[in-house]
Amino acid sequence: MAIALKDLSKYAENYKTYTPMKVEAYKFGVANPRRPWKEGAAAGKDNFKAAMTKVVAEDRQAKGVNKASNSDWQNPALALGADNWARGVAFNADKWEKNYSPFYSALKGATLTARGLVDSENNYTRSKEVGRLLHKTKLAKLGA
Repeated sequence: MAIALKDLSKYAENYKTYTPMKVEAYKFGVANPRRPWKEGAAAGKDNFKAAMTKVVAEDRQAKGVNKASNSDWQNPALALGADNWARGVAFNADKWEKNYSPFYSALKGATLTARGLVDSENNYTRSKEVGRLLHKTKLAKLGA
């Protein structure tokens, strides 16, 4: 027996009409998860690793990229992201400073090879030194 479904446009209309009305339910769900996020994420480590291995093996990322267009991400980013971006930046300013602080300290305390003339090997060496310093700082921050 076939599954009885309404016309797809009816479901789309309901989604568009009723989902935006669920802001309070969304907030309640975020504030009262069935399981703490960190606990669930840690418990799912092996499943995540297996899923990502499968995604890479099946080349799904490239397939998804090939199906999409620039407007698929640009249109919502321009229509919605611009309004939310400034609020998000302001909301997370303290977190940004905390996360950037180790990189700032590493750069501030670095002693680099002396600058050279334009296109000199010393300038390329300086770039490598900064890159290695930032990578080392990132790994230390991650506890690696």
